Amino acid sequence: MRFSFVGNFSLDETKENNIRKANTKTGMPYISLRPSVVAAKNNRGFCEIFGCKQDTIKTTDKDGNSIEVDWKNRTDKEVIDTVAGYRKNIIVLNGERHEFISAYDFCDFILENLEELKDKRVLVTGNTSKDFYNGKSRDRFTISSIYEIKEDDDRKNSLGMTGVIYWDKDCVDLDSWKSDKKIYINAYTSEYISKDEGRKYVKGQFVLDCSKVDFENEKHIAQLQLRLEQLGLSYEQGKIKINLKAKGIAHNEFQFTLQNGAEEIEFTIDQCTDLQKKWIEAGIKTLEDFRPRGGTYGERITEYKFKTPTFMGNYSDGMLYLDMKPSEFEDEVYVVLEDEDINDLPFDGMNEPEELDDEDEIEDLFG
Repeated sequence: MRFSFVGNFSLDETKENNIRKANTKTGMPYISLRPSVVAAKNNRGFCEIFGCKQDTIKTTDKDGNSIEVDWKNRTDKEVIDTVAGYRKNIIVLNGERHEFISAYDFCDFILENLEELKDKRVLVTGNTSKDFYNGKSRDRFTISSIYEIKEDDDRKNSLGMTGVIYWDKDCVDLDSWKSDKKIYINAYTSEYISKDEGRKYVKGQFVLDCSKVDFENEKHIAQLQLRLEQLGLSYEQGKIKINLKAKGIAHNEFQFTLQNGAEEIEFTIDQCTDLQKKWIEAGIKTLEDFRPRGGTYGERITEYKFKTPTFMGNYSDGMLYLDMKPSEFEDEVYVVLEDEDINDLPFDGMNEPEELDDEDEIEDLFG
Protein backbone atom coordinates (compact mmCIF):
# COMPACT_ATOMS: atom_id res chain seq x y z
CA MET A 1 0.00 0.00 0.00
CA ARG A 2 1.03 3.63 -0.54
CA PHE A 3 0.51 6.47 1.91
CA SER A 4 0.14 10.24 1.64
CA PHE A 5 0.14 11.97 5.02
CA VAL A 6 -0.67 15.68 5.28
CA GLY A 7 0.14 17.41 8.57
CA ASN A 8 2.93 18.91 10.62
CA PHE A 9 6.36 17.29 10.50
CA SER A 10 7.61 16.15 13.90
CA LEU A 11 10.88 14.54 14.97
CA ASP A 12 11.46 14.62 18.73
CA GLU A 13 15.22 14.49 19.26
CA THR A 14 14.78 13.80 22.98
CA LYS A 15 12.93 10.53 22.45
CA GLU A 16 15.12 7.45 22.44
CA ASN A 17 15.66 5.81 19.03
CA ASN A 18 13.97 8.61 17.05
CA ILE A 19 17.41 9.47 15.68
CA ARG A 20 20.11 6.84 15.52
CA LYS A 21 23.55 6.94 13.96
CA ALA A 22 25.68 3.82 14.17
CA ASN A 23 27.32 1.10 12.11
CA THR A 24 25.90 -2.13 10.75
CA LYS A 25 27.40 -5.50 11.64
CA THR A 26 29.65 -5.14 8.60
CA GLY A 27 30.86 -1.72 9.76
CA MET A 28 28.95 0.48 7.33
CA PRO A 29 27.57 3.76 8.81
CA TYR A 30 23.78 4.15 8.85
CA ILE A 31 21.18 6.70 9.90
CA SER A 32 17.75 5.73 11.22
CA LEU A 33 15.00 8.35 11.66
CA ARG A 34 11.53 7.93 13.09
CA PRO A 35 9.55 11.11 12.42
CA SER A 36 5.79 11.50 12.56
CA VAL A 37 3.17 13.50 10.69
CA VAL A 38 0.68 15.19 13.01
CA ALA A 39 -2.70 15.48 11.28
CA ALA A 40 -4.48 16.46 14.52
CA LYS A 41 -3.62 16.50 18.19
CA ASN A 42 -5.30 13.12 18.51
CA ASN A 43 -4.11 11.61 15.22
CA ARG A 44 -0.59 11.12 13.91
CA GLY A 45 1.22 8.78 11.57
CA PHE A 46 4.52 7.32 12.79
CA CYS A 47 7.01 6.89 9.94
CA GLU A 48 10.58 5.77 9.41
CA ILE A 49 13.55 6.30 7.11
CA PHE A 50 16.69 4.17 7.04
CA GLY A 51 19.80 4.90 4.99
CA CYS A 52 23.16 3.14 4.89
CA LYS A 53 26.44 3.89 3.15
CA GLN A 54 27.41 1.28 0.55
CA ASP A 55 30.07 0.70 -2.04
CA THR A 56 27.56 0.73 -4.88
CA ILE A 57 23.89 1.70 -5.12
CA LYS A 58 21.65 -0.78 -6.93
CA THR A 59 18.77 1.10 -8.51
CA THR A 60 16.67 1.44 -11.71
CA ASP A 61 17.01 3.84 -14.62
CA LYS A 62 14.16 5.67 -16.39
CA ASP A 63 13.85 2.83 -18.92
CA GLY A 64 13.31 0.25 -16.18
CA ASN A 65 16.76 -1.26 -16.40
CA SER A 66 18.69 -2.34 -13.31
CA ILE A 67 21.84 -0.26 -12.85
CA GLU A 68 24.61 0.19 -10.30
CA VAL A 69 26.04 3.55 -9.26
CA ASP A 70 29.39 3.95 -7.52
CA TRP A 71 28.99 5.60 -4.13
CA LYS A 72 31.35 8.45 -5.08
CA ASN A 73 29.15 9.32 -8.09
CA ARG A 74 25.79 9.30 -6.28
CA THR A 75 25.48 13.11 -6.03
CA ASP A 76 26.34 13.86 -9.67
CA LYS A 77 23.36 15.55 -11.30
CA GLU A 78 23.88 13.64 -14.53
CA VAL A 79 23.71 10.37 -12.61
CA ILE A 80 20.66 11.39 -10.55
CA ASP A 81 18.82 12.41 -13.73
CA THR A 82 19.17 8.89 -15.18
CA VAL A 83 17.44 7.25 -12.18
CA ALA A 84 13.71 6.52 -12.27
CA GLY A 85 11.63 8.93 -10.19
CA TYR A 86 10.13 6.19 -8.02
CA ARG A 87 13.64 5.11 -6.94
CA LYS A 88 14.57 8.58 -5.64
CA ASN A 89 14.04 10.33 -2.32
CA ILE A 90 12.73 13.85 -2.86
CA ILE A 91 12.32 16.80 -0.52
CA VAL A 92 10.95 20.22 -1.42
CA LEU A 93 11.84 22.84 1.19
CA ASN A 94 11.65 26.64 0.93
CA GLY A 95 10.73 26.30 -2.73
CA GLU A 96 13.83 24.26 -3.60
CA ARG A 97 13.70 20.66 -4.80
CA HIS A 98 16.38 18.21 -3.66
CA GLU A 99 16.72 14.69 -5.11
CA PHE A 100 18.72 11.77 -3.70
CA ILE A 101 19.37 8.26 -4.92
CA SER A 102 20.72 7.26 -1.52
CA ALA A 103 18.42 7.19 1.52
CA TYR A 104 21.51 7.90 3.63
CA ASP A 105 21.89 11.32 1.97
CA PHE A 106 18.14 11.89 2.36
CA CYS A 107 18.38 11.25 6.12
CA ASP A 108 21.47 13.43 6.39
CA PHE A 109 19.71 16.33 4.65
CA ILE A 110 16.72 16.05 7.00
CA LEU A 111 18.98 16.22 10.05
CA GLU A 112 20.88 19.21 8.64
CA ASN A 113 17.58 21.04 8.06
CA LEU A 114 15.67 19.72 11.05
CA GLU A 115 15.05 23.11 12.69
CA GLU A 116 13.56 24.35 9.42
CA LEU A 117 11.41 21.24 9.04
CA LYS A 118 10.06 21.04 12.59
CA ASP A 119 6.30 21.71 12.77
CA LYS A 120 6.26 22.67 9.08
CA ARG A 121 3.11 21.59 7.28
CA VAL A 122 4.09 18.95 4.74
CA LEU A 123 2.90 16.21 2.42
CA VAL A 124 4.80 13.01 3.19
CA THR A 125 4.55 10.07 0.77
CA GLY A 126 5.90 6.56 0.84
CA ASN A 127 5.11 2.86 1.01
CA THR A 128 3.91 0.57 3.76
CA SER A 129 5.35 -2.80 4.68
CA LYS A 130 4.69 -5.36 7.39
CA ASP A 131 6.74 -6.80 10.15
CA PHE A 132 5.72 -9.69 12.34
CA TYR A 133 6.03 -10.36 16.02
CA ASN A 134 4.42 -12.80 18.45
CA GLY A 135 1.67 -13.91 16.07
CA LYS A 136 0.70 -10.41 14.93
CA SER A 137 1.57 -8.14 12.02
CA ARG A 138 2.02 -4.38 12.13
CA ASP A 139 2.46 -1.72 9.52
CA ARG A 140 5.58 0.32 8.92
CA PHE A 141 5.47 3.56 6.93
CA THR A 142 8.71 4.21 5.04
CA ILE A 143 9.05 7.76 3.72
CA SER A 144 10.00 8.32 0.07
CA SER A 145 9.41 12.06 -0.26
CA ILE A 146 8.58 15.19 1.74
CA TYR A 147 6.93 18.23 0.17
CA GLU A 148 6.46 21.53 1.98
CA ILE A 149 2.87 22.78 1.72
CA LYS A 150 2.45 26.44 0.86
CA GLU A 151 0.50 28.68 3.24
CA ASP A 152 -2.27 29.35 0.70
CA ASP A 153 -2.80 25.59 0.10
CA ASP A 154 -6.21 24.72 1.57
CA ARG A 155 -5.92 20.94 1.51
CA LYS A 156 -7.02 19.29 4.75
CA ASN A 157 -4.73 17.44 7.13
CA SER A 158 -5.24 13.72 6.69
CA LEU A 159 -3.45 10.39 7.01
CA GLY A 160 -4.33 8.91 3.63
CA MET A 161 -3.51 5.51 2.15
CA THR A 162 -4.21 3.74 -1.14
CA GLY A 163 -4.11 0.02 -1.77
CA VAL A 164 -5.78 -3.14 -3.01
CA ILE A 165 -7.59 -5.43 -0.59
CA TYR A 166 -8.95 -8.98 -1.03
CA TRP A 167 -11.96 -10.40 0.81
CA ASP A 168 -14.88 -12.81 0.69
CA LYS A 169 -18.25 -12.98 2.42
CA ASP A 170 -16.74 -14.55 5.54
CA CYS A 171 -14.51 -11.48 5.98
CA VAL A 172 -17.51 -9.20 6.54
CA ASP A 173 -18.23 -8.46 10.22
CA LEU A 174 -21.60 -6.81 10.89
CA ASP A 175 -21.59 -7.17 14.69
CA SER A 176 -21.09 -3.42 15.24
CA TRP A 177 -23.63 -2.22 12.68
CA LYS A 178 -26.62 -2.02 15.00
CA SER A 179 -24.78 -0.31 17.87
CA ASP A 180 -22.13 1.83 16.13
CA LYS A 181 -23.08 1.82 12.42
CA LYS A 182 -19.67 0.37 11.53
CA ILE A 183 -18.87 -2.46 9.12
CA TYR A 184 -15.56 -4.25 9.61
CA ILE A 185 -13.91 -6.07 6.71
CA ASN A 186 -11.20 -8.49 7.82
CA ALA A 187 -9.55 -8.41 4.42
CA TYR A 188 -6.11 -9.27 3.05
CA THR A 189 -3.35 -7.28 1.37
CA SER A 190 -0.61 -8.67 -0.84
CA GLU A 191 2.73 -8.25 0.95
CA TYR A 192 6.35 -9.14 0.22
CA ILE A 193 7.45 -11.40 3.08
CA SER A 194 10.97 -12.54 2.27
CA LYS A 195 13.16 -13.96 -0.48
CA ASP A 196 12.04 -17.47 0.41
CA GLU A 197 8.33 -16.71 0.91
CA GLY A 198 7.90 -14.16 -1.88
CA ARG A 199 4.54 -12.34 -1.83
CA LYS A 200 1.72 -13.61 0.37
CA TYR A 201 -1.70 -12.44 1.49
CA VAL A 202 -1.71 -10.98 5.00
CA LYS A 203 -4.89 -10.32 6.96
CA GLY A 204 -5.76 -6.85 8.25
CA GLN A 205 -8.87 -5.01 9.38
CA PHE A 206 -10.62 -2.15 7.59
CA VAL A 207 -13.78 -0.31 8.60
CA LEU A 208 -16.59 1.51 6.81
CA ASP A 209 -17.65 4.05 9.43
CA CYS A 210 -21.24 5.14 8.81
CA SER A 211 -21.78 6.79 12.20
CA LYS A 212 -22.13 10.27 10.63
CA VAL A 213 -24.70 9.20 8.05
CA ASP A 214 -28.19 10.69 8.41
CA PHE A 215 -30.37 7.73 7.49
CA GLU A 216 -33.32 10.08 6.84
CA ASN A 217 -31.27 11.94 4.23
CA GLU A 218 -31.71 10.52 0.71
CA LYS A 219 -28.41 11.96 -0.50
CA HIS A 220 -26.51 10.32 2.37
CA ILE A 221 -28.21 6.99 1.67
CA ALA A 222 -27.38 7.20 -2.04
CA GLN A 223 -23.74 7.88 -1.19
CA LEU A 224 -23.71 4.99 1.27
CA GLN A 225 -25.18 2.59 -1.31
CA LEU A 226 -22.47 3.48 -3.84
CA ARG A 227 -19.77 2.64 -1.32
CA LEU A 228 -21.42 -0.57 -0.21
CA GLU A 229 -21.78 -1.69 -3.83
CA GLN A 230 -17.96 -1.63 -4.21
CA LEU A 231 -17.70 -3.93 -1.20
CA GLY A 232 -20.32 -6.39 -2.46
CA LEU A 233 -22.88 -5.12 0.07
CA SER A 234 -26.13 -3.13 0.09
CA TYR A 235 -28.37 -1.29 2.56
CA GLU A 236 -31.96 -2.50 2.77
CA GLN A 237 -34.57 -1.51 5.36
CA GLY A 238 -32.01 -0.57 7.98
CA LYS A 239 -29.90 -3.69 7.52
CA ILE A 240 -26.76 -4.56 5.58
CA LYS A 241 -27.09 -7.32 2.99
CA ILE A 242 -24.09 -9.32 1.79
CA ASN A 243 -24.21 -9.81 -1.99
CA LEU A 244 -20.78 -11.37 -2.50
CA LYS A 245 -20.42 -14.65 -4.38
CA ALA A 246 -20.65 -17.70 -2.16
CA LYS A 247 -17.22 -18.93 -3.32
CA GLY A 248 -15.40 -15.91 -4.66
CA ILE A 249 -12.51 -13.71 -3.61
CA ALA A 250 -13.33 -10.07 -4.35
CA HIS A 251 -10.67 -7.40 -4.78
CA ASN A 252 -10.73 -3.65 -5.27
CA GLU A 253 -8.47 -0.63 -4.83
CA PHE A 254 -9.50 1.92 -2.22
CA GLN A 255 -8.41 5.14 -0.62
CA PHE A 256 -8.33 4.89 3.17
CA THR A 257 -7.78 7.27 6.05
CA LEU A 258 -5.78 6.19 9.08
CA GLN A 259 -7.07 7.09 12.54
CA ASN A 260 -4.17 6.51 14.92
CA GLY A 261 -5.14 7.98 18.27
CA ALA A 262 -8.22 8.65 20.36
CA GLU A 263 -11.29 9.65 18.36
CA GLU A 264 -13.04 12.83 19.39
CA ILE A 265 -16.46 12.21 20.91
CA GLU A 266 -19.38 14.53 20.23
CA PHE A 267 -20.23 16.48 23.39
CA THR A 268 -23.94 16.27 24.28
CA ILE A 269 -26.12 17.29 27.21
CA ASP A 270 -26.08 13.66 28.39
CA GLN A 271 -22.45 14.18 29.43
CA CYS A 272 -23.34 17.13 31.68
CA THR A 273 -23.85 16.82 35.42
CA ASP A 274 -27.34 17.21 36.89
CA LEU A 275 -26.42 20.70 38.11
CA GLN A 276 -25.11 21.73 34.70
CA LYS A 277 -28.31 20.46 33.07
CA LYS A 278 -30.45 22.59 35.44
CA TRP A 279 -28.55 25.74 34.48
CA ILE A 280 -28.91 24.92 30.79
CA GLU A 281 -32.65 24.22 31.16
CA ALA A 282 -33.06 27.51 32.97
CA GLY A 283 -31.52 29.34 30.04
CA ILE A 284 -28.67 30.79 32.12
CA LYS A 285 -25.97 28.60 30.57
CA THR A 286 -25.61 26.84 27.21
CA LEU A 287 -24.17 23.47 26.30
CA GLU A 288 -21.18 25.27 24.83
CA ASP A 289 -20.37 26.79 28.23
CA PHE A 290 -19.68 23.32 29.63
CA ARG A 291 -17.83 21.85 26.68
CA PRO A 292 -14.46 20.49 27.98
CA ARG A 293 -11.45 22.46 26.85
CA GLY A 294 -9.51 20.53 24.25
CA GLY A 295 -12.46 18.29 23.40
CA THR A 296 -13.65 14.89 24.61
CA TYR A 297 -11.87 11.75 23.44
CA GLY A 298 -12.48 8.02 23.66
CA GLU A 299 -10.00 5.18 23.84
CA ARG A 300 -6.93 5.18 21.62
CA ILE A 301 -7.52 3.23 18.42
CA THR A 302 -5.79 2.40 15.15
CA GLU A 303 -8.29 2.04 12.32
CA TYR A 304 -8.09 2.05 8.53
CA LYS A 305 -11.30 3.67 7.30
CA PHE A 306 -12.71 3.24 3.80
CA LYS A 307 -12.95 6.55 1.98
CA THR A 308 -13.55 5.91 -1.75
CA PRO A 309 -12.64 3.38 -4.43
CA THR A 310 -9.97 4.71 -6.81
CA PHE A 311 -11.62 3.51 -10.05
CA MET A 312 -8.13 3.54 -11.59
CA GLY A 313 -6.19 1.06 -13.71
CA ASN A 314 -7.55 -2.48 -13.49
CA TYR A 315 -10.25 -1.18 -11.17
CA SER A 316 -11.72 1.49 -13.49
CA ASP A 317 -15.00 -0.46 -13.38
CA GLY A 318 -14.78 -1.19 -9.66
CA MET A 319 -14.79 -4.47 -7.76
CA LEU A 320 -13.47 -7.64 -9.40
CA TYR A 321 -13.14 -11.32 -8.47
CA LEU A 322 -9.92 -13.34 -8.51
CA ASP A 323 -9.69 -16.19 -11.00
CA MET A 324 -8.86 -18.69 -8.28
CA LYS A 325 -10.68 -20.95 -5.87
CA PRO A 326 -10.95 -20.03 -2.16
CA SER A 327 -8.79 -23.07 -1.34
CA GLU A 328 -6.09 -21.84 -3.73
CA PHE A 329 -6.23 -18.39 -2.14
CA GLU A 330 -5.96 -19.90 1.32
CA ASP A 331 -2.76 -21.67 0.29
CA GLU A 332 -1.24 -18.23 -0.43
CA VAL A 333 -2.21 -16.71 2.95
CA TYR A 334 0.73 -15.99 5.22
CA VAL A 335 0.29 -17.36 8.73
CA VAL A 336 2.18 -15.34 11.34
CA LEU A 337 3.87 -17.68 13.79
CA GLU A 338 3.72 -17.04 17.53
CA ASP A 339 7.51 -17.14 17.91
CA GLU A 340 8.30 -15.14 14.77
CA ASP A 341 10.35 -11.99 15.36
CA ILE A 342 10.57 -8.75 13.42
CA ASN A 343 13.03 -8.36 10.56
CA ASP A 344 16.67 -8.44 11.59
CA LEU A 345 17.36 -4.76 11.00
CA PRO A 346 19.76 -2.46 12.91
CA PHE A 347 16.80 -0.44 14.21
CA ASP A 348 13.43 -1.22 15.76
CA GLY A 349 10.17 -1.61 13.85
CA MET A 350 7.56 1.10 14.50
CA ASN A 351 5.17 1.56 15.33
CA GLU A 352 -13.61 14.93 14.58
CA PRO A 353 -17.27 14.24 14.33
CA GLU A 354 -19.48 17.19 13.38
CA GLU A 355 -23.02 17.83 12.21
CA LEU A 356 -23.26 17.64 8.41
CA ASP A 357 -25.81 19.07 5.99
CA ASP A 358 -26.74 18.17 2.41
CA GLU A 359 -23.86 20.20 0.98
CA ASP A 360 -21.09 18.40 2.86
CA GLU A 361 -18.87 16.22 0.69
CA ILE A 362 -19.04 12.47 1.01
CA GLU A 363 -15.45 12.29 2.26
CA ASP A 364 -16.55 14.04 5.46
CA LEU A 365 -19.18 11.38 6.07
CA PHE A 366 -16.86 8.41 5.83
CA GLY A 367 -13.31 9.64 6.49
